[in-house]
Amino acid sequence: MSLDMKAAVSTWRDRVAPVFDVSNTIVVVDIESGTISNRCSEYLDENDSSAKILKIVRLKIDMLVCGAISRSMCDLIAANGILIVPFVSGQVNEVIQALIDDRLHEERFDMPGRRKCFFNPEKYSFKKKETHMPGRGKSGQGAGQPGGCAGKTGPGRGQGGGMNTSGFCACPQCGHKVEHVKGNPCYEQACPSCGAAMSRG
Repeated sequence: MSLDMKAAVSTWRDRVAPVFDVSNTIVVVDIESGTISNRCSEYLDENDSSAKILKIVRLKIDMLVCGAISRSMCDLIAANGILIVPFVSGQVNEVIQALIDDRLHEERFDMPGRRKCFFNPEKYSFKKKETHMPGRGKSGQGAGQPGGCAGKTGPGRGQGGGMNTSGFCACPQCGHKVEHVKGNPCYEQACPSCGAAMSRG
């Protein structure tokens, strides 16, 4: 396979950032005929979602590879025609090379407890994989939807915990807490510190 595209990988140090919404750096690579023709790092304002999305659009990114991402952020980015590959984990250089080699579907690049979704498989030959979210079994998959977001059509929106407008999401493993965001259930978020699924704090 020979890819010609501009891809961005959300980063934290030398790894894929666990949570895109609070990350502030992306590595942008221009891929031509299966090789990298240009590579650079770009700063994103982690405190301004609109500015973050606008910069990605202005950079003319074709695909965003990231860790966990909120449904609202995912929808806004996808609405601008950008393909999203969420729930990716690993060293940035290895992830980029796997993208070029069409190996990003390998389970070694899955976030703990998550399975990646690859959007628009007709354009890119990545394999579609189900997204398993804690407490949701195999329902609510959004895999294979062009420009879509994992779990977008699943049941449970507006029900149960994690949908209030106040409070925190807490990591059951390391205790890290983040402010709860309306419409983004805690169990759909990964801990920024250890990558484990969060729960209502």
